[in-house]
Amino acid sequence: MNYNNDLNNDLNNDLNNDLNNDLNIDIDLDSDSNNIITFIIPTLGRPTLQNSINSLLNQSNDCWKCILVFDGCLKNVDLNETNNKFSYYEINKTSGIINQASDVRNFGIKKANTKWIAFLDDDDTIHKDYVKYFFEEEKLFNYDIYIYRMYMDNRIIPSHNCFDFCISDVGISFICSKKLFNYIIFENSHTEDFDFLDKARKKNFKIIISNKIYYYVKQNILEINILQSDLPLFNKIFINCLNPYLFLELINELK
Repeated sequence: MNYNNDLNNDLNNDLNNDLNNDLNIDIDLDSDSNNIITFIIPTLGRPTLQNSINSLLNQSNDCWKCILVFDGCLKNVDLNETNNKFSYYEINKTSGIINQASDVRNFGIKKANTKWIAFLDDDDTIHKDYVKYFFEEEKLFNYDIYIYRMYMDNRIIPSHNCFDFCISDVGISFICSKKLFNYIIFENSHTEDFDFLDKARKKNFKIIISNKIYYYVKQNILEINILQSDLPLFNKIFINCLNPYLFLELINELK
């Protein structure tokens, strides 16, 4: 496990100079980076952070790393200090308040050294096959961004009948190539997830929305199996389907 203490000068100098001015992130990748996802978790030290970490530790495919960025708080999780999958950074509050999530994500992205980057909030969890099915889909489709559907407040986001995304119907449940961050960064707003994806769309990066519902907003890891097993047949079709064309074929077969 790598643990680092990066204060405001690192956040402000690296982030503001490299990202906000010329949008240039040095792509320093590991030799095996094509086969690993780095998850960025910005955290305020919520007690739910352990649930988020557990959902990573429970992955059926272990080709992942995690960068935890403690935003104005101390590390509040206890992991095996020999676990090199996790890197920790502490950043101080700016002007006495917490940093925006977009700033903290950009900070974590700059520290990542794998081709693929994903995001997880410290009160959310992911399905145990999140990593496994990403690499299966990545072999099938040559895309820059892969969006998983989210389960939040008894809603599926993006909704089941949607194969595009809009401002009120998408969240942080996506994986993207690090090369995008030479052109696009997260910017502070109430719709920062949509704004990032929308900028990628306008720059003609290739985006696909998976039919898998693999990201759970404010869901405890213990609730996930119940959630999956209780979904109706129609929802299960979406979970098991890899692309919209396959889905349409399935619907036609059911008619």
